[in-house]
Amino acid sequence: MKIASQVGINSRTADQGSNQSIKSLGCWQRKCGEMKVGIFMRVAVSYLRNWSQLKTVQKQGCLSCFANRYKQYSEIQPYRSLSTWQALLDSERKQWQMSSVRYKDLAAVLKKRLDKIHLTSPGRSEEEMITHGDYVYFEEDNCVYRFQKTIGEESLEVVFSPEDAGLHDSLVQRIRVSPQQTYLAVALKNFDCEDSKCYVVNLQRTPELVHAISNIFSFEWVTDHILCHTRLENLRCHSVYLTDFSNRGTTKLVYMEQDPRFFVDLYLTRDRRFLTINSNSKTTSEVWVVDCNCPFQSPFLVQQRVAGITYYVEHSNGYLYILITHGEPAEYKLMKAPVNSSINQWKPIHHVKPHSRLVDMEIIKDHCVMFLKQQNELHMEVISLFSELLYHSLKLPEWACAVQPAVHLERGSDLLQFYLESPICRPITFAYSVLENTLSIEANHAIGKNETCKVFRLKAKSKAPFLDVLKTMMDTSLPLTIEEEEEWGSPACNMEHYRAIESYCPYQNIRPQSYPSVLITAYENDQRVPLSGLLRYVKKLRMAAEQYHQSSGLPDSKKPNILLNVHPGGSHCDSLPWEESLQKVSMHLSFLHKELNLNECKLSRDNP
Repeated sequence: MKIASQVGINSRTADQGSNQSIKSLGCWQRKCGEMKVGIFMRVAVSYLRNWSQLKTVQKQGCLSCFANRYKQYSEIQPYRSLSTWQALLDSERKQWQMSSVRYKDLAAVLKKRLDKIHLTSPGRSEEEMITHGDYVYFEEDNCVYRFQKTIGEESLEVVFSPEDAGLHDSLVQRIRVSPQQTYLAVALKNFDCEDSKCYVVNLQRTPELVHAISNIFSFEWVTDHILCHTRLENLRCHSVYLTDFSNRGTTKLVYMEQDPRFFVDLYLTRDRRFLTINSNSKTTSEVWVVDCNCPFQSPFLVQQRVAGITYYVEHSNGYLYILITHGEPAEYKLMKAPVNSSINQWKPIHHVKPHSRLVDMEIIKDHCVMFLKQQNELHMEVISLFSELLYHSLKLPEWACAVQPAVHLERGSDLLQFYLESPICRPITFAYSVLENTLSIEANHAIGKNETCKVFRLKAKSKAPFLDVLKTMMDTSLPLTIEEEEEWGSPACNMEHYRAIESYCPYQNIRPQSYPSVLITAYENDQRVPLSGLLRYVKKLRMAAEQYHQSSGLPDSKKPNILLNVHPGGSHCDSLPWEESLQKVSMHLSFLHKELNLNECKLSRDNP
């Protein structure tokens, strides 16, 4: 808003007003405290630029407005000293130590039960293995093994162990084997941070560690000797590199994203013909393609980014198959395109129906398989890429809430394996045969009569919540703020965005009222959700709950327990060792049982 232009004053008058404004601004700063650069300074300058022409009442209104806004702004600033922040953290840890005693006995019982379920659940399944020719590769206990199918597990050998790299507290995140099995690439993540490191093993004769790449995010083998990989820096991924192991591991830059809102990832098409460089923001995408037969040629652009349009690329039988939101209707549509063609040459072959949401897509044996949600129910549609018609459509089991295709599909196979999951059922592996047009349950995942409500496995999910949205999005120095402005807005420079976020930000909306008991789990080294915001949130929530409790006259037994459990180290991705993960989940379940007054008679037995 430019008040100077609205009242029609010339630049000379504006300059004179600005000189007087400096003095007024100085008085205002002494009244409100030192003002930081940001939205309030910019708004102040726009008002004060014609300060001399404002009436006394208007000046008082400006000062009052700025004072109120600055008061709100100052409340969301970080703690002014490390000692204050550390004192609050120490206080919360002591509070948790005292309060957690109430839940420990039941947590121990729950831990035994979860461990027993884990041990009796199905072992390694085929979809967790990588098949290359006669060899099968898999990860177990943070080591990578392989064996020959024709010989069996008698030929089992360790091809990589973290100890080979001098590491102990780390987790295997990703495994990639080169096309001719000359090299193995393994990503290891430390438990206490989000940075990953890729280790390359030469598989010829005796497996030998030959190379390491730091700060890696995604990587794929485009040939038997060439590895393409992205680099993660300050939680941002903008660059793609190529490392040639036939030329002493030389590395060169392939692609660099200039827009800080975009994040770059790599994907190898199912037929391994092309590597796609996917540059995505929250609302827009752009895909570049590397020909695996000519990896040193510059990547070509599929379609230049257009604001608000997202698309994804697969390949089969010489054509690109593109999921895109371009045009009408606004839902995703599947389009067929010659390689390296303009959008005018793309041909639509299938539309996602209105009121359906696309969950995932796979291309297998000349067919496109789409997983959809319709009225919160999962469906599967199969489209023939030859006839370009709907080949098969079916509704998946009603209990299924989520679907997860197998990561490692065997090249050329007509079989698509995928998990169906539910909060109350163990993940079940299904297999769809394109040739036979049949859907079956894998034998080692058959469901027993009394197993539908058992817990199956513990998934590493971060519990650190995003509660202080306004303060976090005001701080553009944080790694993800700029990248997420398309989703949340820019409160640091847009008052409308500031007010919108303020209206729903959990921290800003804490009031004295009835609250349930709350347990928040956080990690001291979390780079995505600042711990300072969680500390402030818990403190403010506890004060509001206490104020309501005192005014309501309720007995102390009705007072909610508001707790914060801060794990030392750790990261947002919550990649804890198995035992620690088991203990954490057991404590969560014990907290729920106690606070919800659930029946603990059966759980208290050692052999339920």
